[in-house]
Amino acid sequence: PVETETAPIVMNPVIVTGCPTAAALCTAALRSGDYELAMGAAATAALDDPDWVDPQLLMARALAALDREDEALEKIAALTADNSNPLIELEYARLLADAGRFDEARRHLEENLAYFSRIGDISHQDECRGLLEHLDERIRAANSEREKTPAPNSPTTPLSPPPADGSVEPLSTRE
Repeated sequence: PVETETAPIVMNPVIVTGCPTAAALCTAALRSGDYELAMGAAATAALDDPDWVDPQLLMARALAALDREDEALEKIAALTADNSNPLIELEYARLLADAGRFDEARRHLEENLAYFSRIGDISHQDECRGLLEHLDERIRAANSEREKTPAPNSPTTPLSPPPADGSVEPLSTRE
């Protein structure tokens, strides 16, 4: 078993040794949907080499996949505080977007785009632009979904029929 901050994760029958092997296993487990295994492998990799940020990023991704978004965001926020690596900021922006925190995600992506533009890193500029486009699509989809679901008692929501006995409760007595 691998001890994590929250609970032991059993990785039987797989025996993981070495940080790169554990990180590779975590990546494969994330892609295959085995998020518990991914969490355990990321924890192993993080214990083997605490200074390597990739296992921490993989652990955050596994936490998010396990619907533990707050923990995932806390982990990445701590990494961004300890490192000035813009690639960590990109992962943080992805997790923020996945959590529906679009404004924060946009802010991080725009800051990274400006940074990558300043240093002339075209590849990461393109990645930021692509993530911003994807973010805009998600915002449009969320707004479209919101428009399809009217608020209670809005003019487009049908009112409840009156009681069968014909009695009507005065508005002043309703809460």
